[in-house]
Amino acid sequence: GLTLTISSATVDLIDFMISGKKLTVGTSGGVFQMYGSETEITITPFNFSIDRVTSYPTETGALPLIIDQNVIYVQKNGRKLRDIAYSSDRGGNQASDMTLRADDIALGVIKDVAYQDMPYNVIWARLNDGKMIACTYNKALNMMAWSNHEIAGTSAVVESITVIPTTTHHQLWMVVKRTVNSATVRYVEYMDRFYDSGEITSDEAHYVDSGIYTTGSDITNLTGLNHLEGQSLRVLADSAVQTGTFQVSSGAITILEADKIHAGLGFDSFVTTLDIPNGPQGILVGNRKKISRIVVKLLDTMGLKYGPNIEELDQMIYRFPTDNLGNAVPFFSGDEVLTMGNMTYDDHNVVIGQDGPFPLSILLIGFDYESNDL
Repeated sequence: GLTLTISSATVDLIDFMISGKKLTVGTSGGVFQMYGSETEITITPFNFSIDRVTSYPTETGALPLIIDQNVIYVQKNGRKLRDIAYSSDRGGNQASDMTLRADDIALGVIKDVAYQDMPYNVIWARLNDGKMIACTYNKALNMMAWSNHEIAGTSAVVESITVIPTTTHHQLWMVVKRTVNSATVRYVEYMDRFYDSGEITSDEAHYVDSGIYTTGSDITNLTGLNHLEGQSLRVLADSAVQTGTFQVSSGAITILEADKIHAGLGFDSFVTTLDIPNGPQGILVGNRKKISRIVVKLLDTMGLKYGPNIEELDQMIYRFPTDNLGNAVPFFSGDEVLTMGNMTYDDHNVVIGQDGPFPLSILLIGFDYESNDL
């Protein structure tokens, strides 16, 4: 064993130590890295160096992540996530603020973080109020894209998270507390795999919370839902949405006959675009604009809705006269032009998303718009 003293102006509490090429030590006075020397990194009682990487302190209880050669940690008070990475411009490691452009998303205190590497490089973070946020992180592409994720159910909060690898992907596991049938319950749940038409079929797409997946023949009485007693569910059966009210009674619901069924708590998924900042004549911030139509590039999508705000949404039509009646409409991939007929000259944003139990992947959004001078 070795006992080494960190030279610091304060008496600091060590919150974590994480291994890498150098040993990274997070403390209440900043982050340090320990190693032997620049020529021999092995630490010995007579050969060691301790350098301060940053003076930004670490949050007690929030364990860090190591992604490639970078260390991701929660700053003290839980309002920021920092990325320690080497910067050739500055000649050393820098602790950049990953939440700089998403301060509104990380309004709560970050308590836990977990990294879901496969397939989409997502950092999940649990806030102190039980809400979930996520950051799609790809350092090579300088990508740090944040999003909010609401867990479905009455008074639903997430109390713990972790990531467990499988042979095909990484699974996010959670302890979720809800109110079900007037009682407080806790369930251990995991996020099913993202839908990929190259790996699984459309009837295997699972996009409900705390749900079940049942296979059989001509099922009309769907059982196994005791854990959601009294709750209203959404149902995807044989790749098609079943409409109506499905309230669990005695652990079951009645549906139209189907063979492969997903049933669970529903959630809505919408994105609001930012203001259009630039145009052919230069900066457009503050100018009045009219968005006449948008072009979206979609991948394996069903049930797209769009409009100027969440209260005024139109729906993209997926079924055409050439489709066989009685068969589920296949998921759509390709470009779609959507007319924004109800937009006004003061509308600068577009809301796009869906409220059904099926996948939606937006690859690109393009705008056709007009702008006036101030």
